[in-house]
Amino acid sequence: MPKWISLRWKVGAIVSLLLVSVAAVIAVALVRYERFFLLEEGDKRVRSLTQTLAVSARDALLEGDELRLGPIIQSIMQDPDAVHAFVVDHKGVVAYHSDTQLIGSHLSPAVEREVEGLLAAAVPVVVEGTTVGTAVVGLSSAFVERATQATAKGLLARLGLGSLLGLGGILLLTELHVRRIARLEQAVRSLGGGDLRAEANLRGRDELAQLAEDFNLMVDELRRAREEVERGVTDTVSALASTIEVNDAYTYGHCERVARGTKAIAEGLGVDEKEMNDFELAALLHDIGKIGVATNILAKKGKLTKAEFLEMQEHAALGSRILGAVSFLEEVAYYVRHHHEDWDGGGYPEGLAGEDTPLASRIIHVVDAYDAMMSSRPYRAALSRDEAIRRIVAGRGGQFDPEIVDTLLELVKEGTMEAIRRQVDQGLAA
Repeated sequence: MPKWISLRWKVGAIVSLLLVSVAAVIAVALVRYERFFLLEEGDKRVRSLTQTLAVSARDALLEGDELRLGPIIQSIMQDPDAVHAFVVDHKGVVAYHSDTQLIGSHLSPAVEREVEGLLAAAVPVVVEGTTVGTAVVGLSSAFVERATQATAKGLLARLGLGSLLGLGGILLLTELHVRRIARLEQAVRSLGGGDLRAEANLRGRDELAQLAEDFNLMVDELRRAREEVERGVTDTVSALASTIEVNDAYTYGHCERVARGTKAIAEGLGVDEKEMNDFELAALLHDIGKIGVATNILAKKGKLTKAEFLEMQEHAALGSRILGAVSFLEEVAYYVRHHHEDWDGGGYPEGLAGEDTPLASRIIHVVDAYDAMMSSRPYRAALSRDEAIRRIVAGRGGQFDPEIVDTLLELVKEGTMEAIRRQVDQGLAA
């Protein structure tokens, strides 16, 4: 065999071996990163559910009301990966457990994080600085194993195919391959930094191109996995938000109307689609903090006392804390926190004024007030549309952002707000 052919095969074999090694390292790194990422998101998810359970169960635990604790626990168990959820009182007695046979037994609220296949968290139930019990939620981590095993199998299959293509045409393209490897490495580094938009664009039909395609497929799988986690958390939080209806019958329809009205005004103000999703979600969940407000305050027919009004005001900050436990809802949590700030600085919780208050919060503030006026409350009947508009206009430049008020009036005039109310009411009646 001529020496030049032998040398070419030797170089080809060495470079091919290097490519396979790099591909194997990247494959292992990607699988490990996916596992770490899914476990981290799972921990955030279980912490968020447990925090919500602790807040939701507070009043029922104090009153020893098992009938109220049951639906709260069952709403947590609607999560497809939920293994168990329970609440124990300060004596360690189970007040309610997803396994009803354990109600009344003594269980330690300590979370054994070493238990294989379980993601768990325990959050104290605190009332006025005193711990009255503990909420515990456990999720199965089986979804992590399924995802990583599927990814590993897919990568190994593609890696085997890619290695077969690495025996020819490499010597003359060595420098080009080095540069392309650097581009792929940069994409991997971007992914390692948390950028799920990372993409390796390498043309050709060789091993690197195949590996880049595998990388892009992996990123797509990670992106879909994250979207599924986000949808799962969002759906769970939305389902829990609907439990407000137990304490405040008008809230569910109200939140849906405020969400649609907020989207309509944001579109009128030219808000881009990327921000629009957070605006609409913040509007839908703006009253989730009312889970922690006592039922007698929400349903009170007379004027609230100063202490009762201060407790009612806490719902904005409480809702922000609940949502802030989820990383991708941090912006939504910020909007929820400030949806009662006034344009002139007279609102709460921080007394922000003008454009210091986020645009989403300012929009929600106006739509929330308008819909509340148009709805019957325990302490008064619904106002007429003309009276509601008169009061909104009276607050223009004081309580409300003038530009947002003007946009709302245009939507009222063209019938959009009435159409939203009609559509939501029909959906609730269906």
